[in-house]
Amino acid sequence: MIKIRNIFGGLGVLLLIIVSFNVNRIKFILKVDDLLESINLIEAEVEFITLVNIGDGDREYLASVINSISECNPKVLAIDAFFLVPKEPQKDMLLSKSIAKSPTVLAIKGHGDGYYTESLPIFKNNSIGSGIAQSFHHYGLNLTFKPIRIMNDVNRTHLQHFSLVVAHHFDSVKTNKFRKKVKLDQEYLIDYKATINNFKMYDYGETTFNCDDIQGKIVLMGYLGPTNEDKFKTPLGLIGSKGDYNPELGDMYGPVIIANQILSVLDNVKLKEY
Repeated sequence: MIKIRNIFGGLGVLLLIIVSFNVNRIKFILKVDDLLESINLIEAEVEFITLVNIGDGDREYLASVINSISECNPKVLAIDAFFLVPKEPQKDMLLSKSIAKSPTVLAIKGHGDGYYTESLPIFKNNSIGSGIAQSFHHYGLNLTFKPIRIMNDVNRTHLQHFSLVVAHHFDSVKTNKFRKKVKLDQEYLIDYKATINNFKMYDYGETTFNCDDIQGKIVLMGYLGPTNEDKFKTPLGLIGSKGDYNPELGDMYGPVIIANQILSVLDNVKLKEY
């Protein structure tokens, strides 16, 4: 009798899990459908954000690129990369000095358990700020982010998202308006409105820049190919797909996702809670 009760008890738990999974999936589908209906992809080039592909460049290469960019006086230089461990001392020093030359914002690495890792002090201390570059995946899609997240460290640190910090240093008035609308530690659907084709981009190996693309603008450096590293599936891949995911439209590199988040902040978009 005990064994039978245990069996049925186990089946009951399994049934609850299945029901819960299906309910959550239905909620997810409804949210994605709602998001897809609201997506309005822009056609024009975003003139105030320029992308720079860092490829597999080492720290000496990054320092060289940053030095070239700094000569054109960007308003903000945002680096979507993490410098968590020491490497060759000479190259580390070159990178550190180059970061100090520009109004540089560094990305903080967020972990799934709610903890985080910052770049080494040699780099962080020469930057003007840093923010957590973390989005959240639901059913395989890069779907949400938290503009301000409560971390799980002892101090319960409040970290602003990387995009929010970058936007603040570009236009603090617009960013403060946006910040007042978001809730602490709340997940919001990412408002995808631009693809990589909407931005001026310099590819890996290009170290000479047209200052018209840099001066007074946000320059966002990060990995943009050629491999699928730092590339994620987004809801854009479901547009007009009848359930089949289209990677040519939907797959997006991390820096492009961050650029979309920056646009949401500066456009003062009312994001949808997840």
